[in-house]
Amino acid sequence: MKYTHILFSGAILLSSLYMLIVPQQSAAKTAAKSSVEYKVVDSSIYPNANQFNKKISAKKIVWTGMNVILEADVVNKPDRASFEQNVIESITVTSGEQTYTINTGKFDDQLLNIIRMDVSRSKDWIAIHAERSAGKTLILVDVKTGKLMVLNDRLQEDRNQPIETIASYHWSPKRDEIAISFGDTAKSSLAIYDPSKDSFHYLPRRTNYISTNLVLWQKNGNTLDYISEYPSDQLILFRYNTKTNQVKPVQKINKQEWAQWFELIH
Repeated sequence: MKYTHILFSGAILLSSLYMLIVPQQSAAKTAAKSSVEYKVVDSSIYPNANQFNKKISAKKIVWTGMNVILEADVVNKPDRASFEQNVIESITVTSGEQTYTINTGKFDDQLLNIIRMDVSRSKDWIAIHAERSAGKTLILVDVKTGKLMVLNDRLQEDRNQPIETIASYHWSPKRDEIAISFGDTAKSSLAIYDPSKDSFHYLPRRTNYISTNLVLWQKNGNTLDYISEYPSDQLILFRYNTKTNQVKPVQKINKQEWAQWFELIH
């Protein structure tokens, strides 16, 4: 009976220890899982954003940086709705000793604001991201010739369907290639465009993205990260490998992290 009592007491002790250890292990696993889903942005793997300054007055929007000056002339059209009365009539781009003027007053959808600009790795191309009353337009300017391309129109021609907006873009740090997200309010797609070859490479779709408001090359030039909304109000970081042509989800993004990511391109 003595030995039976000892064995019984030992079993109770082991059971108690198990009950203490297992919940801690489960909590540790849950914490580890959470740390994978939500991580601090590692900015070291991304190129530094080019520095540009923006100044706005009643009649001009001016961007300067990287030996480039962009001046957009703004006119007021009081007969229009209040949110689209100030319209950009022309954009003058000066790069080094070259100056070109773009007559935007004749665009089908007139531009309301220049929200961002950037130059390609070789500095041969300038990207101008402009806001319209509905959607955003991306204009590429060939610095050597002054030739411009409205990338929305080129996309529409290539895909034989309307392109409402190009929501985000980022020049490759290794080549004169630009990654873009495009679509409408219900569906987002991604592509990489080579302006020298005038060719698109469309990324495979991991799921039906609702929107993609940030695309960002890594320093290696072979990896493209982007943050898409899917499902509604849920942001996920996806990663595309140019060598394997594969996309994989990486982590969920909360609002605080989104602000950190957004700063990487501005």
